[in-house]
Amino acid sequence: MSTLVIGVGTQIGLEIIRSLGKYGVSVYGAGPGKNQLGFYSKYIGKKFILPFSPEEVFIERLFYILKKNPEIKYLIAISERNITVLNKYRSELQKYVKLLFPPQEVMEYALNRRKTNKVAQKLGIPIPQTIFIDRFEDIEKAKNIPYPVITKPATRDFHHPLQSKLDFRVKYFSSYPQLKKHMETFKEANWFPIVQVCCDGEETGFAIIMARGKPVVCFQYLNMHLSPVKGGVPVLRESIPINPEIKTYSIELLKAIKWEGVAEIDYIRDHRDGQFKLLEINGRFWGGTPLPSRAGLPFPYLLYRALAKEEDFYTENYKIGIKCRLLGGDTTRFLEILKSSNQLSISKWQAIKEYISLFFDPSVKYDIQTLDDPLPGIMDIWFMIKKVLKVG
Repeated sequence: MSTLVIGVGTQIGLEIIRSLGKYGVSVYGAGPGKNQLGFYSKYIGKKFILPFSPEEVFIERLFYILKKNPEIKYLIAISERNITVLNKYRSELQKYVKLLFPPQEVMEYALNRRKTNKVAQKLGIPIPQTIFIDRFEDIEKAKNIPYPVITKPATRDFHHPLQSKLDFRVKYFSSYPQLKKHMETFKEANWFPIVQVCCDGEETGFAIIMARGKPVVCFQYLNMHLSPVKGGVPVLRESIPINPEIKTYSIELLKAIKWEGVAEIDYIRDHRDGQFKLLEINGRFWGGTPLPSRAGLPFPYLLYRALAKEEDFYTENYKIGIKCRLLGGDTTRFLEILKSSNQLSISKWQAIKEYISLFFDPSVKYDIQTLDDPLPGIMDIWFMIKKVLKVG
Protein backbone atom coordinates (compact mmCIF):
# COMPACT_ATOMS: atom_id res chain seq x y z
CA MET A 1 0.00 0.00 0.00
CA SER A 2 1.27 3.46 -0.91
CA THR A 3 0.54 7.05 0.08
CA LEU A 4 0.37 9.78 -2.56
CA VAL A 5 1.52 13.27 -1.53
CA ILE A 6 0.18 16.09 -3.71
CA GLY A 7 2.42 19.15 -3.72
CA VAL A 8 6.05 18.17 -3.13
CA GLY A 9 7.75 21.31 -4.39
CA THR A 10 8.49 22.85 -0.97
CA GLN A 11 10.05 21.83 2.34
CA ILE A 12 6.59 20.72 3.49
CA GLY A 13 6.06 18.06 0.85
CA LEU A 14 9.69 17.02 1.09
CA GLU A 15 9.35 16.49 4.86
CA ILE A 16 6.22 14.37 4.40
CA ILE A 17 8.10 12.16 1.94
CA ARG A 18 11.09 11.86 4.27
CA SER A 19 9.00 11.23 7.37
CA LEU A 20 6.94 8.46 5.78
CA GLY A 21 9.85 6.94 3.89
CA LYS A 22 12.14 6.73 6.93
CA TYR A 23 9.56 4.53 8.67
CA GLY A 24 9.14 2.20 5.73
CA VAL A 25 5.93 3.63 4.29
CA SER A 26 5.79 3.49 0.49
CA VAL A 27 5.34 7.10 -0.61
CA TYR A 28 4.74 8.63 -4.05
CA GLY A 29 4.86 12.32 -4.97
CA ALA A 30 2.98 14.56 -7.40
CA GLY A 31 3.66 18.13 -8.47
CA PRO A 32 3.17 20.49 -11.41
CA GLY A 33 6.73 20.31 -12.78
CA LYS A 34 9.80 18.12 -12.94
CA ASN A 35 11.93 20.20 -10.54
CA GLN A 36 9.93 19.45 -7.38
CA LEU A 37 12.19 19.29 -4.29
CA GLY A 38 10.53 16.08 -3.16
CA PHE A 39 11.40 14.38 -6.43
CA TYR A 40 15.07 14.45 -5.41
CA SER A 41 14.55 12.61 -2.13
CA LYS A 42 15.91 9.08 -1.82
CA TYR A 43 12.72 8.14 0.01
CA ILE A 44 10.31 8.80 -2.87
CA GLY A 45 8.86 5.99 -4.96
CA LYS A 46 6.95 6.93 -8.08
CA LYS A 47 6.88 10.55 -9.28
CA PHE A 48 3.93 12.08 -11.14
CA ILE A 49 3.65 15.33 -13.05
CA LEU A 50 0.29 16.73 -11.98
CA PRO A 51 -0.78 20.20 -13.23
CA PHE A 52 -2.70 22.03 -10.49
CA SER A 53 -4.72 24.11 -12.93
CA PRO A 54 -7.06 24.26 -14.66
CA GLU A 55 -9.15 22.30 -12.18
CA GLU A 56 -10.55 19.92 -14.81
CA VAL A 57 -7.06 18.87 -15.92
CA PHE A 58 -5.90 18.46 -12.30
CA ILE A 59 -8.79 16.16 -11.41
CA GLU A 60 -8.74 14.20 -14.66
CA ARG A 61 -5.02 13.53 -14.35
CA LEU A 62 -5.36 12.58 -10.67
CA PHE A 63 -8.07 10.01 -11.36
CA TYR A 64 -5.90 8.61 -14.16
CA ILE A 65 -2.99 8.21 -11.69
CA LEU A 66 -5.19 6.51 -9.10
CA LYS A 67 -6.72 4.09 -11.62
CA LYS A 68 -3.32 3.15 -13.05
CA ASN A 69 -1.75 2.72 -9.60
CA PRO A 70 -4.24 0.78 -7.45
CA GLU A 71 -1.61 0.31 -4.74
CA ILE A 72 -2.21 3.97 -3.75
CA LYS A 73 -4.54 3.73 -0.76
CA TYR A 74 -3.98 7.07 1.04
CA LEU A 75 -3.77 10.66 -0.14
CA ILE A 76 -2.23 13.71 1.53
CA ALA A 77 -2.59 17.21 0.06
CA ILE A 78 -0.69 20.22 1.37
CA SER A 79 -2.07 23.45 -0.06
CA GLU A 80 -5.47 24.71 1.02
CA ARG A 81 -6.25 25.42 -2.62
CA ASN A 82 -5.69 21.79 -3.59
CA ILE A 83 -7.58 20.51 -0.55
CA THR A 84 -10.54 22.72 -1.47
CA VAL A 85 -10.62 21.33 -5.00
CA LEU A 86 -10.18 17.72 -3.86
CA ASN A 87 -13.01 18.08 -1.37
CA LYS A 88 -15.37 18.89 -4.26
CA TYR A 89 -14.70 15.36 -5.54
CA ARG A 90 -14.38 13.74 -2.12
CA SER A 91 -17.07 11.08 -2.55
CA GLU A 92 -15.63 9.91 -5.91
CA LEU A 93 -12.03 9.98 -4.64
CA GLN A 94 -12.91 7.89 -1.61
CA LYS A 95 -13.74 5.00 -3.92
CA TYR A 96 -9.99 4.79 -4.59
CA VAL A 97 -8.19 6.28 -1.57
CA LYS A 98 -8.61 7.42 2.01
CA LEU A 99 -8.18 11.20 2.24
CA LEU A 100 -6.03 12.21 5.21
CA PHE A 101 -7.52 15.71 5.57
CA PRO A 102 -10.91 17.01 6.76
CA PRO A 103 -13.99 17.51 4.55
CA GLN A 104 -14.71 21.04 3.31
CA GLU A 105 -17.41 21.90 5.84
CA VAL A 106 -14.76 21.42 8.55
CA MET A 107 -11.93 23.02 6.52
CA GLU A 108 -14.03 26.18 6.26
CA TYR A 109 -13.36 26.90 9.93
CA ALA A 110 -9.68 27.23 9.05
CA LEU A 111 -10.29 29.18 5.83
CA ASN A 112 -12.87 31.66 7.11
CA ARG A 113 -11.70 33.97 9.91
CA ARG A 114 -15.25 34.99 10.78
CA LYS A 115 -16.09 31.35 11.49
CA THR A 116 -12.85 30.85 13.42
CA ASN A 117 -13.45 33.92 15.58
CA LYS A 118 -17.07 33.03 16.24
CA VAL A 119 -16.15 29.61 17.66
CA ALA A 120 -13.23 31.08 19.62
CA GLN A 121 -15.43 33.74 21.22
CA LYS A 122 -18.03 31.12 22.14
CA LEU A 123 -15.32 29.09 23.89
CA GLY A 124 -13.80 32.13 25.61
CA ILE A 125 -10.52 31.94 23.67
CA PRO A 126 -8.96 35.44 23.46
CA ILE A 127 -8.54 36.97 19.99
CA PRO A 128 -7.15 40.36 18.90
CA GLN A 129 -9.78 43.08 18.44
CA THR A 130 -11.06 42.50 14.92
CA ILE A 131 -13.35 44.41 12.56
CA PHE A 132 -14.96 42.67 9.60
CA ILE A 133 -15.63 45.00 6.69
CA ASP A 134 -18.72 43.99 4.69
CA ARG A 135 -19.10 47.37 2.94
CA PHE A 136 -16.82 50.37 2.68
CA GLU A 137 -18.80 52.38 5.23
CA ASP A 138 -17.87 49.80 7.89
CA ILE A 139 -14.38 51.28 7.93
CA GLU A 140 -15.78 53.96 10.26
CA LYS A 141 -15.72 51.31 13.00
CA ALA A 142 -11.93 51.47 12.88
CA LYS A 143 -11.72 55.16 13.80
CA ASN A 144 -11.41 54.73 17.55
CA ILE A 145 -9.57 51.43 17.92
CA PRO A 146 -5.95 51.30 19.11
CA TYR A 147 -3.29 51.73 16.41
CA PRO A 148 -1.21 50.30 14.79
CA VAL A 149 -3.49 47.83 13.01
CA ILE A 150 -3.02 45.22 10.34
CA THR A 151 -5.20 44.09 7.46
CA LYS A 152 -5.33 40.52 6.18
CA PRO A 153 -7.78 38.34 4.21
CA ALA A 154 -11.13 37.64 5.84
CA THR A 155 -11.29 34.33 4.03
CA ARG A 156 -9.14 32.22 1.74
CA ASP A 157 -11.69 31.88 -1.05
CA PHE A 158 -9.83 30.22 -3.91
CA HIS A 159 -12.80 30.31 -6.26
CA HIS A 160 -13.41 34.04 -5.92
CA PRO A 161 -12.22 35.73 -9.16
CA LEU A 162 -10.65 38.61 -7.23
CA GLN A 163 -8.61 36.52 -4.77
CA SER A 164 -5.50 36.55 -6.96
CA LYS A 165 -6.00 40.06 -8.37
CA LEU A 166 -6.35 42.13 -5.20
CA ASP A 167 -3.51 42.72 -2.75
CA PHE A 168 -4.42 40.68 0.33
CA ARG A 169 -0.96 40.56 1.87
CA VAL A 170 -0.68 41.44 5.55
CA LYS A 171 -0.15 45.21 5.81
CA TYR A 172 0.53 47.53 8.78
CA PHE A 173 -1.05 50.95 9.34
CA SER A 174 -0.22 53.48 12.03
CA SER A 175 -3.25 55.73 11.58
CA TYR A 176 -6.87 55.71 10.47
CA PRO A 177 -6.29 57.95 7.35
CA GLN A 178 -3.64 55.48 6.10
CA LEU A 179 -5.99 52.55 6.65
CA LYS A 180 -8.92 54.26 4.94
CA LYS A 181 -6.82 55.12 1.88
CA HIS A 182 -5.76 51.48 1.56
CA MET A 183 -9.33 50.24 1.93
CA GLU A 184 -10.41 52.45 -0.96
CA THR A 185 -8.50 50.12 -3.30
CA PHE A 186 -11.05 47.39 -2.47
CA LYS A 187 -14.10 49.66 -2.79
CA GLU A 188 -14.95 48.87 -6.41
CA ALA A 189 -14.76 45.12 -5.82
CA ASN A 190 -16.73 45.45 -2.55
CA TRP A 191 -14.62 42.67 -1.08
CA PHE A 192 -12.49 43.74 1.87
CA PRO A 193 -9.81 42.40 4.19
CA ILE A 194 -10.33 42.41 7.94
CA VAL A 195 -8.85 45.03 10.27
CA GLN A 196 -7.14 43.74 13.38
CA VAL A 197 -5.46 45.57 16.24
CA CYS A 198 -1.75 44.77 16.05
CA CYS A 199 -0.55 42.76 19.04
CA ASP A 200 3.15 43.23 19.63
CA GLY A 201 4.62 40.15 21.28
CA GLU A 202 6.09 36.71 20.80
CA GLU A 203 4.43 34.50 18.21
CA THR A 204 4.09 30.81 18.91
CA GLY A 205 2.68 27.90 16.94
CA PHE A 206 0.85 24.91 18.36
CA ALA A 207 0.83 21.84 16.11
CA ILE A 208 -1.59 19.02 16.78
CA ILE A 209 -3.08 15.88 15.27
CA MET A 210 -6.68 15.03 16.14
CA ALA A 211 -8.11 11.55 15.57
CA ARG A 212 -11.52 10.23 16.55
CA GLY A 213 -12.30 13.35 18.55
CA LYS A 214 -9.15 13.51 20.68
CA PRO A 215 -5.55 14.71 20.37
CA VAL A 216 -2.86 12.16 19.57
CA VAL A 217 0.17 14.45 19.08
CA CYS A 218 0.93 17.94 20.46
CA PHE A 219 3.95 20.17 19.82
CA GLN A 220 4.77 23.83 20.40
CA TYR A 221 7.39 26.15 18.97
CA LEU A 222 8.48 29.77 18.96
CA ASN A 223 8.90 31.88 15.81
CA MET A 224 12.37 33.43 15.93
CA HIS A 225 12.86 34.87 12.43
CA LEU A 226 10.25 35.98 9.90
CA SER A 227 10.76 36.75 6.23
CA PRO A 228 9.89 39.50 5.42
CA VAL A 229 10.88 40.77 8.87
CA LYS A 230 7.44 42.35 9.39
CA GLY A 231 4.46 40.08 8.87
CA GLY A 232 6.37 37.38 7.04
CA VAL A 233 6.51 33.61 7.33
CA PRO A 234 8.66 31.89 9.97
CA VAL A 235 12.09 30.87 8.64
CA LEU A 236 13.74 30.06 11.98
CA ARG A 237 11.76 28.30 14.72
CA GLU A 238 12.59 26.70 18.07
CA SER A 239 10.85 23.89 19.94
CA ILE A 240 9.62 25.02 23.36
CA PRO A 241 7.67 23.39 26.22
CA ILE A 242 3.91 23.12 25.76
CA ASN A 243 1.95 25.90 27.40
CA PRO A 244 -1.05 24.30 29.19
CA GLU A 245 -3.32 27.26 28.40
CA ILE A 246 -2.57 27.12 24.67
CA LYS A 247 -2.96 23.35 24.68
CA THR A 248 -6.41 23.63 26.27
CA TYR A 249 -7.49 26.38 23.86
CA SER A 250 -6.35 24.36 20.85
CA ILE A 251 -7.97 21.08 21.84
CA GLU A 252 -11.27 22.75 22.76
CA LEU A 253 -11.30 24.67 19.48
CA LEU A 254 -10.65 21.62 17.30
CA LYS A 255 -13.09 19.46 19.22
CA ALA A 256 -15.79 22.10 18.74
CA ILE A 257 -15.40 22.02 14.95
CA LYS A 258 -15.00 18.21 14.82
CA TRP A 259 -11.50 18.40 13.34
CA GLU A 260 -9.76 15.20 12.22
CA GLY A 261 -6.19 15.37 11.03
CA VAL A 262 -3.25 17.75 11.34
CA ALA A 263 -3.62 21.42 12.21
CA GLU A 264 -1.28 24.21 13.24
CA ILE A 265 -2.69 27.08 15.30
CA ASP A 266 -0.94 30.44 15.62
CA TYR A 267 -1.01 32.53 18.80
CA ILE A 268 0.60 35.76 19.94
CA ARG A 269 1.26 36.87 23.50
CA ASP A 270 -0.08 40.43 23.61
CA HIS A 271 2.46 42.51 25.54
CA ARG A 272 -0.31 44.86 26.72
CA ASP A 273 -2.21 42.32 28.80
CA GLY A 274 0.02 39.22 28.74
CA GLN A 275 -2.72 37.09 27.16
CA PHE A 276 -2.14 34.53 24.43
CA LYS A 277 -4.47 35.45 21.57
CA LEU A 278 -5.56 33.25 18.70
CA LEU A 279 -4.43 34.43 15.26
CA GLU A 280 -5.45 31.66 12.86
CA ILE A 281 -5.85 27.96 12.17
CA ASN A 282 -3.76 26.37 9.44
CA GLY A 283 -5.71 23.28 8.48
CA ARG A 284 -2.84 21.42 6.89
CA PHE A 285 0.84 20.64 7.20
CA TRP A 286 2.52 24.01 7.73
CA GLY A 287 5.79 25.61 6.66
CA GLY A 288 7.54 24.54 9.85
CA THR A 289 6.65 20.83 9.55
CA PRO A 290 10.36 19.78 9.54
CA LEU A 291 10.97 21.18 13.06
CA PRO A 292 9.02 18.59 15.09
CA SER A 293 10.67 15.84 13.04
CA ARG A 294 14.11 17.17 14.00
CA ALA A 295 12.92 17.36 17.63
CA GLY A 296 11.68 13.75 17.66
CA LEU A 297 8.03 13.99 16.56
CA PRO A 298 7.68 13.02 12.87
CA PHE A 299 4.24 14.56 12.28
CA PRO A 300 3.54 13.06 8.83
CA TYR A 301 4.30 9.53 10.00
CA LEU A 302 2.27 10.04 13.16
CA LEU A 303 -0.66 11.28 11.06
CA TYR A 304 -0.34 8.12 8.94
CA ARG A 305 -0.46 5.97 12.08
CA ALA A 306 -3.41 7.87 13.54
CA LEU A 307 -5.65 8.21 10.47
CA ALA A 308 -4.50 5.66 7.89
CA LYS A 309 -3.80 2.84 10.33
CA GLU A 310 -6.27 4.11 12.98
CA GLU A 311 -3.86 3.45 15.85
CA ASP A 312 -4.63 4.82 19.32
CA PHE A 313 -1.76 6.59 21.06
CA TYR A 314 -0.77 9.96 22.54
CA THR A 315 2.59 11.69 22.58
CA GLU A 316 4.04 15.10 23.26
CA ASN A 317 7.55 13.77 23.90
CA TYR A 318 10.09 15.86 22.00
CA LYS A 319 13.41 17.67 22.52
CA ILE A 320 13.25 21.27 23.74
CA GLY A 321 15.58 23.92 22.27
CA ILE A 322 15.92 22.42 18.79
CA LYS A 323 15.94 25.08 16.10
CA CYS A 324 15.04 24.56 12.44
CA ARG A 325 16.06 26.93 9.66
CA LEU A 326 14.72 27.43 6.16
CA LEU A 327 18.03 28.46 4.64
CA GLY A 328 16.65 30.27 1.58
CA GLY A 329 14.07 32.18 3.60
CA ASP A 330 16.53 33.13 6.34
CA THR A 331 19.01 34.31 3.71
CA THR A 332 16.30 36.47 2.11
CA ARG A 333 15.57 37.96 5.55
CA PHE A 334 19.27 38.62 6.11
CA LEU A 335 19.55 40.45 2.77
CA GLU A 336 16.42 42.48 3.56
CA ILE A 337 18.05 43.74 6.77
CA LEU A 338 21.30 44.59 4.97
CA LYS A 339 19.40 46.57 2.31
CA SER A 340 17.13 48.39 4.76
CA SER A 341 17.66 52.05 5.60
CA ASN A 342 17.78 51.47 9.36
CA GLN A 343 13.99 51.15 9.43
CA LEU A 344 14.08 47.78 11.17
CA SER A 345 14.74 47.17 14.84
CA ILE A 346 17.69 44.86 14.05
CA SER A 347 21.13 46.33 13.41
CA LYS A 348 23.00 45.18 10.33
CA TRP A 349 26.02 44.15 12.40
CA GLN A 350 23.81 42.09 14.71
CA ALA A 351 22.20 40.43 11.69
CA ILE A 352 25.59 39.54 10.18
CA LYS A 353 26.85 37.98 13.42
CA GLU A 354 23.64 36.02 13.95
CA TYR A 355 23.37 34.78 10.36
CA ILE A 356 26.93 33.38 10.44
CA SER A 357 26.79 32.01 14.00
CA LEU A 358 23.70 29.90 13.22
CA PHE A 359 25.83 27.76 10.89
CA PHE A 360 27.97 26.75 13.90
CA ASP A 361 25.16 26.25 16.43
CA PRO A 362 24.70 22.49 17.06
CA SER A 363 21.05 23.02 18.03
CA VAL A 364 20.25 24.37 14.55
CA LYS A 365 18.89 21.87 12.03
CA TYR A 366 17.65 22.59 8.52
CA ASP A 367 14.30 22.22 6.81
CA ILE A 368 15.79 21.00 3.55
CA GLN A 369 19.52 20.35 4.01
CA THR A 370 20.07 17.00 5.77
CA LEU A 371 22.99 14.57 5.78
CA ASP A 372 20.88 11.42 5.38
CA ASP A 373 19.03 12.75 2.30
CA PRO A 374 21.44 15.30 0.80
CA LEU A 375 20.29 15.75 -2.81
CA PRO A 376 17.19 17.94 -2.12
CA GLY A 377 19.38 20.28 -0.04
CA ILE A 378 21.96 20.55 -2.81
CA MET A 379 19.26 21.23 -5.39
CA ASP A 380 17.66 23.84 -3.11
CA ILE A 381 20.96 25.76 -2.96
CA TRP A 382 21.33 25.43 -6.73
CA PHE A 383 17.82 26.80 -7.28
CA MET A 384 18.69 29.75 -4.98
CA ILE A 385 21.87 30.48 -6.96
CA LYS A 386 19.97 30.34 -10.26
CA LYS A 387 17.36 32.73 -8.86
CA VAL A 388 20.01 35.22 -7.74
CA LEU A 389 21.90 34.98 -11.04
CA LYS A 390 18.63 34.85 -13.03
CA VAL A 391 19.81 31.91 -15.14
CA GLY A 392 18.02 28.84 -16.46
